[in-house]
Amino acid sequence: GGQPQFLDVLPLLFRNESLHIVVIRLTEGLDDKPKVRFYNEGKDVYTLPDHLTLSNREIIERACQIAEAQATTRNFVPKVMIVGTRKDKLGINGEAILKEINKELTKLHQKYNR
Repeated sequence: GGQPQFLDVLPLLFRNESLHIVVIRLTEGLDDKPKVRFYNEGKDVYTLPDHLTLSNREIIERACQIAEAQATTRNFVPKVMIVGTRKDKLGINGEAILKEINKELTKLHQKYNR
Protein backbone atom coordinates (compact mmCIF):
# COMPACT_ATOMS: atom_id res chain seq x y z
CA GLY A 1 0.00 0.00 0.00
CA GLY A 2 0.97 3.62 -0.45
CA GLN A 3 1.64 6.25 2.13
CA PRO A 4 -1.08 8.90 1.72
CA GLN A 5 0.54 11.22 4.24
CA PHE A 6 3.14 11.98 1.56
CA LEU A 7 0.64 12.80 -1.20
CA ASP A 8 0.34 16.46 -0.16
CA VAL A 9 4.10 17.03 -0.36
CA LEU A 10 4.58 15.38 -3.76
CA PRO A 11 4.40 18.69 -5.66
CA LEU A 12 7.39 19.88 -3.65
CA LEU A 13 9.37 16.75 -4.43
CA PHE A 14 8.64 16.57 -8.15
CA ARG A 15 9.76 19.75 -9.86
CA ASN A 16 10.13 18.44 -13.41
CA GLU A 17 8.04 16.14 -15.54
CA SER A 18 6.78 13.33 -13.40
CA LEU A 19 4.94 10.07 -13.42
CA HIS A 20 2.78 9.28 -10.41
CA ILE A 21 2.39 5.54 -9.93
CA VAL A 22 -0.49 4.26 -7.83
CA VAL A 23 -0.49 0.53 -7.10
CA ILE A 24 -3.71 -1.14 -5.97
CA ARG A 25 -4.70 -4.71 -5.27
CA LEU A 26 -7.42 -5.72 -7.70
CA THR A 27 -8.84 -7.94 -4.95
CA GLU A 28 -9.73 -4.78 -3.03
CA GLY A 29 -12.50 -2.55 -4.32
CA LEU A 30 -11.93 1.04 -5.34
CA ASP A 31 -13.89 2.16 -2.30
CA ASP A 32 -12.05 -0.12 0.11
CA LYS A 33 -9.46 1.34 2.44
CA PRO A 34 -6.37 -0.77 1.81
CA LYS A 35 -4.15 -2.22 4.47
CA VAL A 36 -0.46 -1.41 4.28
CA ARG A 37 1.56 -4.58 3.83
CA PHE A 38 5.31 -5.09 3.72
CA TYR A 39 6.79 -7.87 1.63
CA ASN A 40 10.14 -9.62 1.47
CA GLU A 41 10.81 -11.83 -1.53
CA GLY A 42 7.10 -12.02 -2.32
CA LYS A 43 6.05 -13.02 1.20
CA ASP A 44 3.81 -10.83 3.33
CA VAL A 45 6.02 -10.22 6.37
CA TYR A 46 4.09 -7.49 8.17
CA THR A 47 0.73 -5.76 7.89
CA LEU A 48 -0.05 -2.53 9.72
CA PRO A 49 -2.89 -3.11 12.15
CA ASP A 50 -5.14 -0.34 10.81
CA HIS A 51 -6.51 0.42 7.37
CA LEU A 52 -5.47 3.62 5.62
CA THR A 53 -7.74 6.62 6.05
CA LEU A 54 -8.20 7.01 2.28
CA SER A 55 -9.87 4.52 -0.04
CA ASN A 56 -8.17 3.29 -3.20
CA ARG A 57 -10.38 5.67 -5.20
CA GLU A 58 -9.42 8.61 -2.97
CA ILE A 59 -5.72 7.78 -3.30
CA ILE A 60 -6.06 7.71 -7.10
CA GLU A 61 -8.06 10.96 -7.09
CA ARG A 62 -5.46 12.64 -4.87
CA ALA A 63 -2.71 11.63 -7.32
CA CYS A 64 -4.80 13.04 -10.19
CA GLN A 65 -5.43 16.28 -8.29
CA ILE A 66 -1.71 16.70 -7.65
CA ALA A 67 -0.94 16.03 -11.32
CA GLU A 68 -3.63 18.51 -12.37
CA ALA A 69 -2.21 21.16 -10.03
CA GLN A 70 1.26 20.59 -11.45
CA ALA A 71 -0.06 20.92 -14.99
CA THR A 72 -1.59 24.32 -14.23
CA THR A 73 1.53 25.71 -12.56
CA ARG A 74 4.22 24.26 -14.81
CA ASN A 75 4.82 23.88 -18.51
CA PHE A 76 4.31 20.11 -18.67
CA VAL A 77 1.60 17.54 -18.14
CA PRO A 78 2.38 14.98 -15.44
CA LYS A 79 1.04 11.48 -15.85
CA VAL A 80 -0.70 9.14 -13.43
CA MET A 81 -0.27 5.40 -13.96
CA ILE A 82 -2.46 2.98 -12.06
CA VAL A 83 -1.07 -0.51 -11.65
CA GLY A 84 -3.35 -3.32 -10.53
CA THR A 85 -1.86 -6.36 -8.84
CA ARG A 86 -3.26 -9.73 -7.82
CA LYS A 87 -5.22 -10.23 -11.03
CA ASP A 88 -4.62 -13.95 -10.65
CA LYS A 89 -6.57 -13.88 -7.35
CA LEU A 90 -9.79 -12.46 -8.81
CA GLY A 91 -11.27 -15.87 -9.46
CA ILE A 92 -14.04 -16.83 -11.85
CA ASN A 93 -15.53 -13.31 -12.04
CA GLY A 94 -12.16 -11.71 -12.74
CA GLU A 95 -13.00 -10.27 -16.16
CA ALA A 96 -16.24 -8.71 -14.91
CA ILE A 97 -14.39 -7.16 -11.95
CA LEU A 98 -11.73 -5.74 -14.26
CA LYS A 99 -14.37 -4.26 -16.58
CA GLU A 100 -16.09 -2.55 -13.63
CA ILE A 101 -12.77 -1.16 -12.32
CA ASN A 102 -11.89 0.09 -15.82
CA LYS A 103 -15.32 1.71 -16.13
CA GLU A 104 -14.84 3.57 -12.85
CA LEU A 105 -11.27 4.59 -13.70
CA THR A 106 -12.42 5.85 -17.10
CA LYS A 107 -14.80 8.21 -15.29
CA LEU A 108 -11.89 9.51 -13.22
CA HIS A 109 -9.78 9.87 -16.34
CA GLN A 110 -12.47 11.95 -18.03
CA LYS A 111 -12.77 14.14 -14.95
CA TYR A 112 -9.06 14.98 -14.82
CA ASN A 113 -8.01 14.69 -18.48
CA ARG A 114 -8.67 18.11 -19.96
